[in-house]
Amino acid sequence: RAVPVRAAIVPSGAAVHARPGWTGSCSTKAALRMAGLVLAAEVERFPAGVLGTHALAVVSYAPGAVDTAMQTEVRGASPEQFPEVQRFVGFFEQGQLLPPERPAAEIAALLERDDLPAFSERKVGQ
Repeated sequence: RAVPVRAAIVPSGAAVHARPGWTGSCSTKAALRMAGLVLAAEVERFPAGVLGTHALAVVSYAPGAVDTAMQTEVRGASPEQFPEVQRFVGFFEQGQLLPPERPAAEIAALLERDDLPAFSERKVGQ
C-alpha cells in the first residue's frame, strides 16, 4: 500500500510577480516554486514502485495577503525602500488581510487529500 508523502510550499505572489525592492524575496520564492516543480518531475520519471511505497504530491500554495509580522514590516518601509508600499498599506486599511488561520487550515486540508497530482498550484480559497 502506498504511503502518501505530501509537501506544501508557500512561495506567495512574490514567486511570479516582480516587485521593485524585493530582489531577495522574489528570487528565493521563485526558486522554491521551481524546486517543487523539479522534485515532482524527478519522481514522475520513475516507474511505479521504484521509489518504494511512497506517493509524492507537492502543493505550491499562494496564501494571498495574510495578516503577519511581515505585512507590518512592509507597511513600515519607505517608498524609496519599497516603491509599492502604499499598495500594502491599502490592504491593511481596507481590511483585506486574511487571518493566518485561514491559509493554515486550507494547507492542512490539502495535505490530507489523496487525489493530488505530483505537483499542483493553489491559491487561497481554491
